[in-house]
Amino acid sequence: MGDDFIVPADLNSGNMFYDENLGNITISKVEEQTYAGAVRTVTHAVTSETSYYWDKATGVLVEGNSQFPEYTMKTIVDKTSIWQPQLFGLHPAVFTLWWLEQ
Repeated sequence: MGDDFIVPADLNSGNMFYDENLGNITISKVEEQTYAGAVRTVTHAVTSETSYYWDKATGVLVEGNSQFPEYTMKTIVDKTSIWQPQLFGLHPAVFTLWWLEQ
């Protein structure tokens, strides 16, 4: 791992992109998961050493798990300024609007 921190956005299952070191990488599935406090649609791909998850809308890596003979590496996004965390599954703006109406 170490490459592919940013890939093309809006990829779907079956789509491919080219990695200079690994060749073609195929998106195996698209699903929803929670990263940095928000439910995000993510794309998933697996290579011989790494399982990747990218935010579908931005193409930014949100999780990676690599298995090498000498070591294992796990990367996961904890905080970001790309999207806002959600409260009770809702965007914080919903609570701001409710507060302003009171």
